[in-house]
Amino acid sequence: MKQIPNSESQTPNSDYMNMTKTTCPFCLYGCELGIVSEPVSRIEYLPLSKINQGRLCARGNAAPIILSHKMRLAYPLHQNKEVFWDKAISQIPNSESQIPNSDYSLGGQQIAITFDQGLTKEEFNSVNKFAAELQGTSGLGGFACSYLEPDLLLQGCLDDIQIAQIQDIEKTNIFILVGDVFGQTPVIAKPILEQRYAERNNRIFVIDSIQTRTAAFADKFLRCAPSTEPLILLGLIALLNGKLTESAKGGLLKAIAEVTQCPISEISAVGGQVSALGGLVVSATCLGRTEDPYLLSLTCQTLAVKGKMKYLPTGEYLPFGIGKDSFGDILYRIKQGRIKVLINFGENFPFHYPQIQADLGKLDHLIATALFRPTPLPIPNLTILPIPSNLEKQGTIKTLWGEAKINKTMEPVSGSKTIPQIIDYLRQSIQRGFAPLNPRKDFFLKPGEMRGLPSSVDRDRGPLTDNGHRKTDNPPKADEVYQRAEEFLNKKLHEKNRNPNLVTLIGSKPAIGFLNIFDDEVIIKINPADALRFKLDDKKPVKVAPESALCGYETELIAKVTEEVPPGVAQVGVNRIENRRLFHIVIDKATNNVIFTPTEVRLWQKELS
Repeated sequence: MKQIPNSESQTPNSDYMNMTKTTCPFCLYGCELGIVSEPVSRIEYLPLSKINQGRLCARGNAAPIILSHKMRLAYPLHQNKEVFWDKAISQIPNSESQIPNSDYSLGGQQIAITFDQGLTKEEFNSVNKFAAELQGTSGLGGFACSYLEPDLLLQGCLDDIQIAQIQDIEKTNIFILVGDVFGQTPVIAKPILEQRYAERNNRIFVIDSIQTRTAAFADKFLRCAPSTEPLILLGLIALLNGKLTESAKGGLLKAIAEVTQCPISEISAVGGQVSALGGLVVSATCLGRTEDPYLLSLTCQTLAVKGKMKYLPTGEYLPFGIGKDSFGDILYRIKQGRIKVLINFGENFPFHYPQIQADLGKLDHLIATALFRPTPLPIPNLTILPIPSNLEKQGTIKTLWGEAKINKTMEPVSGSKTIPQIIDYLRQSIQRGFAPLNPRKDFFLKPGEMRGLPSSVDRDRGPLTDNGHRKTDNPPKADEVYQRAEEFLNKKLHEKNRNPNLVTLIGSKPAIGFLNIFDDEVIIKINPADALRFKLDDKKPVKVAPESALCGYETELIAKVTEEVPPGVAQVGVNRIENRRLFHIVIDKATNNVIFTPTEVRLWQKELS
């Protein structure tokens, strides 16, 4: 590791002089790093950084690879074929003949604007302004975030929640880690472990359904059935609730133990120490890991509030705002025929998933920006536009600790256009066919706020606060949290017996699997009992398919027979797009969020030819 000069008396070397310092944009931890672009792009580690002390996880170390990745998109794609920009722009709808039965002047509202991962604050404001202009013509049929990772739902929203800052870690006695915190945000492991071993009485408790590396560091590991982590948290909350009688606590804990398969004694042991010392609740989740990520978030926060602890939600991305619409609203309106054109800004629009491709195929036009060339997609009238990565532009991003600057470390890929440039193309094209784009006088968007849009759910999510966490006029009340948790508990208590020929597939998202650069995630973890039951051999190919044979999709993976997963459960990495296609999606009734849930799948050995 090269040392960066730390005083004026030291002479910087030529590499350091040519280095551009920036913030890693690939998760919310906000690690600082340097990029030297000449003669070959490479990483410089910054040991004086207060955030990461020069350490980077697999995501940060992948930065030079991303800059020159063979799958980077350098030309627009239309119907899976490379085209020049003028051809791509010609596909943008610019007359009523291209959108049948539309009437923008009379409130047709047939264009939806969505946005996902990778937008800077400045880019989001440009998208926001463009959406306001469309709203001014009554042409906007929806404005929503298309980032479907459940970590977005982990963000703080309760009135009394205290969001932790990095300095709080070294003041903490008790850490409650929910999910694979170290696997998904590896750089946080060092400060947490250093603080754990700084004092003999400090403790780490882990709540998860899988034996992960995070769990290996636990003083006590509360292992539970898949998706039941919120119920373990509910049990801990009950133990802190002085208003509950001992009889009521006992009945609730008995039901929780039955559903979660975690003994009452284990839950009570952790609850006793939490009530005595307080601490920090850190949450992590990923696609396919839990049925109700919103409930997971609410119970994490409620435990933090009741236990006088602080809360730290980890994740990959946090947008600068979320409109009233959810992506579930957008899909519903597409099905109804109310949206004919969808325009998405960001790096990872979810057009890969067969679970929603049928709905997207009903659009007259789907225009999306992207970094990488996708596999050929069965979506007609799809146009994909190349954009720079966050390592190739200047701007502001959100981290766990607040806003941070990113710097342009090298020139963008040839052929890519910036978000503002693309918006200008869109604005000019739409103006040719429709009324002038002027924001309504009573409609000016604030970052994170979208007013006046039709929605199938009556709610006000409100803007984000300066530190990036949710602030609403009507945050969830304690009674609402308990009601949602109890409904989930009752649902689990009355679930039908599972099909013995199926296993529950859950997801994992370790940083090492980022973009499949260091790990292509072709492994499926299977318990030895299930391997014996289905006659599956370790390190041999296994066929995997959802119970419903969704879209006829199946994939082939390599079996890893291990006790890391309990009987009846299998696990795959969800950095790999092909694995994501195995999971069912549901629309949450309370929030209309799209959720990829744990899924029942069939496993069978591939027949040898």
